[in-house]
Amino acid sequence: RLLDGVFISEDVGAEKPSVAFFEGVWSKIGRFPPENVLIIGDSLTSDMRGGNNAGIRTCWYNPGHAVNTSGARVDMEIDDRVYSSDYDQDKICNQDPSSGTHVKEGYAVHVTVSKGVSSSDVPDVIGKELSEAKTLIRDSGYEVGTITQQESDEPEGTVIDQTPRYGDLANPGATIDLVVSTGNSDEAVTMMNLVGTDLESAVTTLEAAGLTLGRVTESYSNQYSAGVVMKQSVEMGKSVSPKTKVNLVVSKGVDPDSGETQVQTTTVPLTFDYSSVESDVFELKINLVQDDRVSTLHDKLHYKANSGEQIKISGSGKGKLMVYYDDLLVSEGTIDFETGSYTY
Repeated sequence: RLLDGVFISEDVGAEKPSVAFFEGVWSKIGRFPPENVLIIGDSLTSDMRGGNNAGIRTCWYNPGHAVNTSGARVDMEIDDRVYSSDYDQDKICNQDPSSGTHVKEGYAVHVTVSKGVSSSDVPDVIGKELSEAKTLIRDSGYEVGTITQQESDEPEGTVIDQTPRYGDLANPGATIDLVVSTGNSDEAVTMMNLVGTDLESAVTTLEAAGLTLGRVTESYSNQYSAGVVMKQSVEMGKSVSPKTKVNLVVSKGVDPDSGETQVQTTTVPLTFDYSSVESDVFELKINLVQDDRVSTLHDKLHYKANSGEQIKISGSGKGKLMVYYDDLLVSEGTIDFETGSYTY
């Protein structure tokens, strides 16, 4: 037979690398003095260091590296312990002299030992927008895994769950799966147009619709006056859930270093009669056509009971104004922003 016995820590009342473990094994064998014993193992800590401390010759088995098979004693000094994704914990990841070099008995071989793969805390991305969550995950050394969608009361595009969770340990490069909210379809809000309105009016409109103001950034423009909204992150007409964050870009006016001149915009008040509207609540949309380009100046829900309502629109030059009630064209005419006149 190949083995006279198998011994584990419970058999001898001690664990490697404790000297008591090796002494316990000798007591079980009872036939061989320590100097006639050779330990073959793959762990520098449990086998090699433990055996040397007990006065036993050791033979280190490390696949891919040379093993001391001569039985001659070669000292080993651990210079450093480093994290490594290539070598398991307690494995040699570097040695000096290199494999195959002939050395004298008693020569010290300097080695670097792997501590295994470094684990770190998983970042918390619940409650963040999906784009922000992806950036945070990648900046933390992880990869974005599977993204699934689920209806919830949280705003559309918000991360509502993640695996692994915040605070869990995960290896670098590990994937983090996300669950993203689709919003609550029963309470969907139709995004209105904010471009062309001043920031204060845009904020009031968002709050009235149950939406949330997100990031506000500024940029130069010769088309929009300072303080006027140039861009919105959620396009007009899209259905979103309540509390959805809407980011805005607001004009700083013309760049003083560009040499360009500011296109002057004028605000014109228009009064609307809702008596012909059939629904109690309807969509009022105002489009401006200039040089074959169509821009939406107003797109909001209104109440029939507020007939005679005055709405302010801003622009420059002349153009054709087209007014829709629930996508039905009810009026079109010419507007002159310079004079403030509108003719049907």
